[in-house]
Amino acid sequence: MSPASLLTLQILSAPSLQQQDPALRETVPSEAGGAHDVLTLAAAGPIAFLTTSLAHEAAGHGLFCAAQGGSFQGLHLTQMDCDPTGLTDGQIDAAVWAGPGANLLLGTTLTTSMWLNPPESPALAHLIWFTGSINLLVGSSNVWTNMLTYDPEKEPSGDIGIFVSHRDNPDPWRIGLLAGGVAVSLGTGLWIAPRLAEPLLGETERKKRAMAVAWIPFATGVAAITAGSLIDGPEAAGHAAIAYGLGSMYIGYVPLMAPKDPREDRTVKELVVKRGVPTLVAAGASLVAMGVLGAGVGTL
Repeated sequence: MSPASLLTLQILSAPSLQQQDPALRETVPSEAGGAHDVLTLAAAGPIAFLTTSLAHEAAGHGLFCAAQGGSFQGLHLTQMDCDPTGLTDGQIDAAVWAGPGANLLLGTTLTTSMWLNPPESPALAHLIWFTGSINLLVGSSNVWTNMLTYDPEKEPSGDIGIFVSHRDNPDPWRIGLLAGGVAVSLGTGLWIAPRLAEPLLGETERKKRAMAVAWIPFATGVAAITAGSLIDGPEAAGHAAIAYGLGSMYIGYVPLMAPKDPREDRTVKELVVKRGVPTLVAAGASLVAMGVLGAGVGTL
């Protein structure tokens, strides 16, 4: 028998992938292998940042203010105006805390669901992962940056800032809040987001894939929310870029923390994001909504 015939016989007689050991099957690329669809990755950006904005301004500040008797005045991508007349200091404090609190709650819910039961749809898995990570980052950074920068003698109000009127002699709980905010920001960027992104990184070109799943939606999301805010003027656009762009830039740690090889205990299969029409449609709707909220709803 010729060498070629012998090789052909060996290939045909080899067990199929389905017949191989299950542990071995988990270490090879899935049948859906290939590159992520860039357009679908990009579409996740506007969806995630609009969701983050609505959670912070509407579900957080707005809902808590209105639920306690405040009067809703207007909503913007990066601002909510609610007349607190008649509210106690404690009620106003609750409304202030509710903004980043809503982001942290939503981020925790989404990342936990991704951890416990990631969806089978790669596009949905990427969207949930990115939206959850951005909410955790924006919520936590909103806490600690305002703790550091707010000056009660120059600004009449501000998220969390009303709690730092004694920065020169801070209470222990203020120091704890500052440390907690920094810990969540760094923990999300350095550990939570990279670990949850594992199914999206696959077996090969992991650094390149990590750059794609993290930076592409980040760039489109920040660009969209900044452009939407620009309708209201340069100041609003600048605030959006700082609050959402700088606040969530820790997502950039994902490519740095992605290991060259999959973890030895990796049991998840590779998720490859293909062209997702629902994601693209939702992104288009998000862009329209950003334009509307950029102009402001109400008296803003």
